[in-house]
Amino acid sequence: MYTIFGSRFKNPKNTSKNYPAVPFMRFFNLPPTHPGTNSSTTSATTLSEAKGPKSKQSSAFTGASSIGIAVDIVTRLSYFWKKPSSMKKTVVSKSNDAIYAKLLVKLTQEFGDDLLGLFAYGSRIYGNAGPHSDMDVDVLIKSPRTCRRNIVIDGLEVEIFIHPPSHICHNIKNDTTGIILRCYAFGRIIYDPQNIIPPLQHLAKIRWDQGPPPIEAKDAWQPRYEIADLLRDLEDIDYTSNESTAHFLLVKLIERLVRIQERICHRWPEKLKRCFEDWESWDPYGGHLGKTALNSNVKWSDRLCCAHELAVHVLGPIGGIMPTEWSLDWEEIPSKHEAPIIPKIEVFITS
Repeated sequence: MYTIFGSRFKNPKNTSKNYPAVPFMRFFNLPPTHPGTNSSTTSATTLSEAKGPKSKQSSAFTGASSIGIAVDIVTRLSYFWKKPSSMKKTVVSKSNDAIYAKLLVKLTQEFGDDLLGLFAYGSRIYGNAGPHSDMDVDVLIKSPRTCRRNIVIDGLEVEIFIHPPSHICHNIKNDTTGIILRCYAFGRIIYDPQNIIPPLQHLAKIRWDQGPPPIEAKDAWQPRYEIADLLRDLEDIDYTSNESTAHFLLVKLIERLVRIQERICHRWPEKLKRCFEDWESWDPYGGHLGKTALNSNVKWSDRLCCAHELAVHVLGPIGGIMPTEWSLDWEEIPSKHEAPIIPKIEVFITS
């Protein structure tokens, strides 16, 4: 259920004949298109910071359709689906589309004219959903308020974030983890009659392509020292008598190393359950060392050697593992940091 402005439904019995997608557009409050109209209609956005493509917009139907039209649209989706070439990695199913349609009907009933749009993202959009993956959606509203809720539709958990476009724009601009940027750079528009979402996607894609900020030289001591400290803690643990703590520290060490490696290589963090698969795709040596270090079938001493070798490999570009003796340059304390006032504490002793 893309917001397709130029596509027409195909007659399943006669593929040579095209029909304008008017019912589909009416349900999603989109302008019906006809041959010769611009297929990339986007209106000007109120978010001046997020500039998107501009073009003339056709007249749109107002208000969402009735539930009857929604059900009719769902039954037609198996015939009418056409995936844009720019989103070839997006994987959706008829059942997912049916849930989006039902969700949109619920939201229209609840919010009415306050509803601005519906945007989907997550593993069910990216094509790597597991058996227990939920459905993630952003609901755009006019009101300056925000809410988060979980509901279940047809047995599937739907995680809903409700907020106005200005709040989403703020989150995109200030995202330091890449989580929100990934959502809007690779998500899918479900409902957007006023073309508010494309500029948000455009802004997110720009920030995503820029990557996370590099580790500055003055801050490189922090990951170097953190890893050195974890390695010393691991060496202090007797694996035979405290196996659980040893495993806990090793997992913590490898997790920190992959996050540091992602930052050094200018990559946004990947979700933990897909971290190793992704790691091996762009750093086969580091990914192999990490997997070996966490393999319980390998001798503990060999696992520690792999962990140490991985630390050397990852931290090499920023100076390596921090030695035992080290120091930082002096820094002036800003004048605004005044000496704290220590309150007087009176101790009352009662007999």
